[in-house]
Amino acid sequence: VGAIRNFFQPPPELQATEDGRHSDKAWRQSQWIQSDEGLAMSAILKQAQSQCVWALWECGAWMHESFLSRLADGSECAYDFGWHDFHAHGHGEYRGERFVPLPYTRWSINLIAFRMEDLAEARAADLAEDDEAELSVMVHHRMGKRACAIGHALAAHFSYSKQEDGMLENTDLLAR
Repeated sequence: VGAIRNFFQPPPELQATEDGRHSDKAWRQSQWIQSDEGLAMSAILKQAQSQCVWALWECGAWMHESFLSRLADGSECAYDFGWHDFHAHGHGEYRGERFVPLPYTRWSINLIAFRMEDLAEARAADLAEDDEAELSVMVHHRMGKRACAIGHALAAHFSYSKQEDGMLENTDLLAR
């Protein structure tokens, strides 16, 4: 979270045409404005599917503006968190016949890389039911392995389904 810079939508006067009317084209072509003054537009909660991270297109745009600004000034190393072992404290536990993952062992699979042998224990039926749980917890549990996030590997995930329409309609982020 420390890598994120504050960005805000352009004020209304920058979103309007010269005659003062609102212009969708002007809106999309206006980059957001970086400012360290004031509070961020939303709290970023460290929980699965928090409103800002998962649902609001404005938060998605904010993250991308911050990311692009880091690339532009060469400070993208701010995103390098080293290694994070999702299963450092185990995978979970059995409750009767059912395996229940520990909190924070399940992770989003929007952008992942595996070797073929890492998926040897994947079960097609379980992938169809809950691909994230199968790939982020259960396969590793069955194989007795742990999974890590590698902070030096840098990529951007454009949007979640709830954000995509707003980001495409209101920003030029994909063009940049």
